[in-house]
Amino acid sequence: MSQAKMGRTVLGVISGYLTNAALVGITEFAYVRWMDARKYFVVDLATQVGATVIGGYLCCLIAQSAKRIAATSLMILGLLIGAASLVTSWNGEPHWYGMALLAVYAPCVWMGYALLLWRNKCIGKRGQNADRFPKTEDEAV
Repeated sequence: MSQAKMGRTVLGVISGYLTNAALVGITEFAYVRWMDARKYFVVDLATQVGATVIGGYLCCLIAQSAKRIAATSLMILGLLIGAASLVTSWNGEPHWYGMALLAVYAPCVWMGYALLLWRNKCIGKRGQNADRFPKTEDEAV
């Protein structure tokens, strides 16, 4: 792997993780202040799913040709940090919540990766068909 490709991969992983963390931090701040404690964990789990998909998408977008390596690295990083967080918060929050966050992390990163692949496929098809249509009225005749 070239040094530039490695740099984009590392930048993608860091950016994806920090974006996820920032989105989760902002929403948790709002939820803690304005939400009933019974609803908090369910709504926060759903929000973290969305934030993780966005983080995975951004990671792969930045990594470009090393998307798969970047997504896998982001999954490993998130699972390691999530497992450490689960151990430290075991007595502070419902067990199902911490385990659910850990269980959905990797599939959500993969969804961000798959979303980028789907986006690239759609753009590629439009780009291929663009040559078939006339560009001006004179070319249409």
